[in-house]
Amino acid sequence: DGGVPFGQFRDEFVQQYGKSQKDARSAVTTAAKQFKSLNDITPESVQAWVNVDPRARATIEKQLAVLSSYWKWLQSQGYATDGPSPFQGIALPRTAAKKKSYVPFEWNELNQIRELSDDDVRDLIDLGRYTGMRISEICQLTKSVTHQGVECFYVDEKAAKTGAGIRYVPVADEVAHIPLFKRNANALGKKFGRTKAKVVGDDRTKVFHSIRKNVTTLLERGGISEGIAA
Repeated sequence: DGGVPFGQFRDEFVQQYGKSQKDARSAVTTAAKQFKSLNDITPESVQAWVNVDPRARATIEKQLAVLSSYWKWLQSQGYATDGPSPFQGIALPRTAAKKKSYVPFEWNELNQIRELSDDDVRDLIDLGRYTGMRISEICQLTKSVTHQGVECFYVDEKAAKTGAGIRYVPVADEVAHIPLFKRNANALGKKFGRTKAKVVGDDRTKVFHSIRKNVTTLLERGGISEGIAA
């Protein structure tokens, strides 16, 4: 036969993966598109795959770490043969891109983007600049909650990128009127990108995530401690 499908035990593995189930699921799903069965996995085949991977170096490194954990788990369950993980000791090509650092917008740039945006994207921008939340977090908001007597947005474990991202964010008066409902982050992100390009062109260091940088800068200038800001 063609061997055991590589991704067959993904869900079982993800359930016990403690650090980030989202990252674990993504890594196994991505690898399963390349490797159809466990028989296809060798250090040589993994190296060949990595050699043509166009993603950022940090992304590749994180994925290999997850896949190595998956392989060791498969071994512990008797699904894979014993021996070193074929996902360890892989050399990253020199051409692997380093992750780009995002930079904050100039305020006149952000204001221009906001002026050119439709109501949906304008609401998104305002929620971002008064909270510092990620676009994926904003688009998961359906209601506000009261925390210690303050109206807040609550970023739960489903919306947060990491465990440290679970938090309460005070609702500023300037955005209290914005209706909350599940938004399509992918569609809104693309609309934001098209509008942004009219102002800053194809500057890949300035994206929606840059608004978080703007908020961080303002909090620093306001003398807010790093712990409170986080």
